[in-house]
Amino acid sequence: MCIGGGISVDRTQRTVGRSYWKDEIAVYDEKKLAKAGFVNIVCSHTSPAMCMPRIKIGIEGWLLRDLELENDVNTERKVFSDVFEYLKVALPVGHLQHWVYAHFHISYSEQHDGCLFRAIDELEFYQIPITR
Repeated sequence: MCIGGGISVDRTQRTVGRSYWKDEIAVYDEKKLAKAGFVNIVCSHTSPAMCMPRIKIGIEGWLLRDLELENDVNTERKVFSDVFEYLKVALPVGHLQHWVYAHFHISYSEQHDGCLFRAIDELEFYQIPITR
């Protein structure tokens, strides 16, 4: 499953419709999730809130310039947390195995409820190990 969406923390310096889109945040849509069927890998731009990074290091200046940014990034991470919680309940145990995301430009792996979450850095390649 591929899920787009990722807030531009520097959106105050961007041009609406050219380098920034007001609707770039992902939206939780349970009806679309229900139609997804079998999912064992999720590729998304950002990640659930329990994944790295858990604090907002590096965007403090943007938070001062954009008073709505903190709420928006928290909402965005909650959307992906809700997707993960939905998939954990909807799928048989062990089906969701990998979640890959890149928005934060870090390289990091961690496990949550049997799923390997892998943050990939800018220009990093990651081959998802396929198990049958």
